[in-house]
Amino acid sequence: MSEVLFEADERTMDNLMRGPHVIVRTAASRFAKKEAAFNKEGFEKYGDLIDQYECDGFSIEVQDVAEGRLQEYFAPSLDGIKNKDAIGKIGISGSGAFAKDFDLDRFKRFGSVKAITTQDVPFGDALPDLFPQLEAWLNLDWKANKIKALNGKWPDLAISRSKAFPAPCRFSKELRSRGFS
Repeated sequence: MSEVLFEADERTMDNLMRGPHVIVRTAASRFAKKEAAFNKEGFEKYGDLIDQYECDGFSIEVQDVAEGRLQEYFAPSLDGIKNKDAIGKIGISGSGAFAKDFDLDRFKRFGSVKAITTQDVPFGDALPDLFPQLEAWLNLDWKANKIKALNGKWPDLAISRSKAFPAPCRFSKELRSRGFS
């Protein structure tokens, strides 16, 4: 059972897709005890709540695709999070694309991340290098984020799920050593 610690919803009928929204709550996860969930605009306005509430997980939902077309790019301001080492879980979901000049290496500053959620915001082949300590990956869109071979990376990855295959896939050390992911 989670407890809501803070919530702000500034969406209206006029700005339903663009109004800031955030919810900070306790979590029942081994990777995060307090999580902040934002839409893109909510993260820009309320991202400081991650440190204020001592969250160890956060997620950002991006909705930059409308009518089948990318409307704008995504470039989250991650520098505002002071205690990056406290973050154990990150989620980037929804539909969109990182800005061409956005340096994905900014995610490397979150060295304690053990769980991620991805959807239709592609990271490319960078995921294993960005989150080397990963133990759990919830991938909601395998077309946008797929890894060809682990090649010894993510040795602690134990659970991976997708919407297409709702049952967890458990990777044995033997399969990982052969490059199967």
